[in-house]
Amino acid sequence: MDNQRMDDKLLARMRFSALDSLGRREHSRRELATKLSAKFDLPVHAPEVQACLDQLALDGYQSDERFAEVFVRSRRARGYGPLFIEQELRQRGITPELIVAVVDRSDEEWLLLAGDQKRKKFGVGTVTALKEKAKVVRFLRYRGFLQPQVEAALQGY
Repeated sequence: MDNQRMDDKLLARMRFSALDSLGRREHSRRELATKLSAKFDLPVHAPEVQACLDQLALDGYQSDERFAEVFVRSRRARGYGPLFIEQELRQRGITPELIVAVVDRSDEEWLLLAGDQKRKKFGVGTVTALKEKAKVVRFLRYRGFLQPQVEAALQGY
């Protein structure tokens, strides 16, 4: 009985902490598990941590899908391409199926975004000098744009 009450108190404290984090921004399940395990000195896969996360998901407070959608919008607004965003989502524990669902590599908007990023950094117009072209390509590839998107940006799309 005493252990049950202690477990209930621990779960309540964990839930409060998780809701506090979720109130600040969306978190993936893995991020929340890491935060809770560090704060309460438990392994990430501890039954208490997993029970808390399951209940939060069941109640609709935590959703990897919602997190991924918000994350993609945020990174896209900061000028990052699909490859960069996909890598960050993988690091945050988002499944490959969900990544494919939320990051549409063929979306025309990526072409416009790549062009905007090129113009912000290197100015308007097409790049003809080989050295300058290499800089633009490196920059856009680092930002996570695909080769067709980089080519479109170079041509002033």
